[in-house]
Amino acid sequence: GGGTVTARAAARLDGLVPRTGTLAVELAHVTLIGEMKPRIDGTMKAELHRDGEIWRVGAVVSNGRVAIPDDRTGTVLHEVGMPADMILVANGKALPDEPGAGGPTLALGVRPERPYLIIDVTLRPIVIAVRELRSPVRGKLTVTVGVEALALDGNLEAAQGDVALLDRRYRIERAGARFDGSLDPLLDVRLTHEFPQLTFEVSVRGRASKPVIELASQPASYTPGQLFSFLLGNSPGAEPGRETRDAATGVASSL
Repeated sequence: GGGTVTARAAARLDGLVPRTGTLAVELAHVTLIGEMKPRIDGTMKAELHRDGEIWRVGAVVSNGRVAIPDDRTGTVLHEVGMPADMILVANGKALPDEPGAGGPTLALGVRPERPYLIIDVTLRPIVIAVRELRSPVRGKLTVTVGVEALALDGNLEAAQGDVALLDRRYRIERAGARFDGSLDPLLDVRLTHEFPQLTFEVSVRGRASKPVIELASQPASYTPGQLFSFLLGNSPGAEPGRETRDAATGVASSL
C-alpha cells in the first residue's frame, strides 16, 4: 500500500563479524494490503549486541498509531501455503508431501533449549483507532528464538478507552494480556456500561483460546439470564417476556 518507511542502521565489526549495532525505523502512513488495510505510524529504535552465541536486541516502539477505515474496503488475500499444483523436486525426485518432510518446523509457544536471539520490546502507548476499539496500548514483551522453537513473554495492557460489543460501547476499566511463553495469552479484562438503572459489568479471564466470561451488575438484583440478555443487546426495563426476543433481534442485527 501507500506510505513511507525510513530505516537507518549502523554496525561495529570485529573483523568481519558484527558485534554491536543500532537500528532506527520510522513508519509514516504505511497502509498494509489486506482485508482491512490498517494504516500504521510509529518509530522504533533498537540496539543490538552479541553475547557469546546469543544476539540480544533491546527495542523501543513509540509514537505509534494504528487506524483502520470504517468502510473496510480492503483486498482479499490468497490462502497461505504452497499451491496444490506445485511440486517440489530434489535430485530429480519429488519430495514427499507429509508434514515435516521439507525440514524442521518451528514450534511456536515453546521455550527453546538453545536460543540464538532474544528480543526485548518496550511498547510505549500505541493508539488504536478503529471502529470497535479506541484505546492506547502499552507493554513489554520478550521474544526468545531458537532453531527449534519460539517463546513469547511479557504483558500488554489497555488502561483506558472504550470498545464496541454487539453495537453497544463499553468503557475499558482494565484490559491485560499476559504471555507466559505461550502465544496464547492469559486475559484479565473488565468492561462496564452505564444504564440509567444499573452499571453492567463484563469480565473476561482465562486463555484467549478459551475465555471465561463473567457478568455482574450494580446493584446486583438481576438474574443470570437477564444479564446475558443485556450482553446480547437488550436493555433493562423491557417488558416482561420480551427480553429473550429483543436480545435475539439485537444479535441478529449485529451479525
